[in-house]
Amino acid sequence: MSMYSRFDVCISRYADDEVPTDYWSDVEVVNASGILEEFSDTDWSELLAAVNGKSEFWILRMCESMGSVADERALAVLLDLMFHESETVRYAALDAIRSMTSSGVEAGKCFALIASAIERAKQENNQAGRVSVLNLEHLLTSR
Repeated sequence: MSMYSRFDVCISRYADDEVPTDYWSDVEVVNASGILEEFSDTDWSELLAAVNGKSEFWILRMCESMGSVADERALAVLLDLMFHESETVRYAALDAIRSMTSSGVEAGKCFALIASAIERAKQENNQAGRVSVLNLEHLLTSR
């Protein structure tokens, strides 16, 4: 079984939950992140090809899993999601990027794209997500 398949199985167990269980937050998100750390180029390609066909909650669990993954390929997936039709997914992607850049992943070469998504997010009325967006903006401009 490929690492992508293992990740898909792990995420799919929680993909129908609007509010994830404590077990997801406490245990499985760590397991999912660990699986992502072992992805090959082929696994990342499979994920990129499949993500747009997944449910919103599956994508949200994936974003939660990627926040601690120090891999530019994860960043590429998240960058693609910054312009998703769902505002919730866009904020989850931006929050995961914020987590990644906080832990040292270099996002400078994607600065213009991220800045565009930040500006769009700032114009939306999502107060909860606004804090993450402003934190990400501060992280990027202070480097």
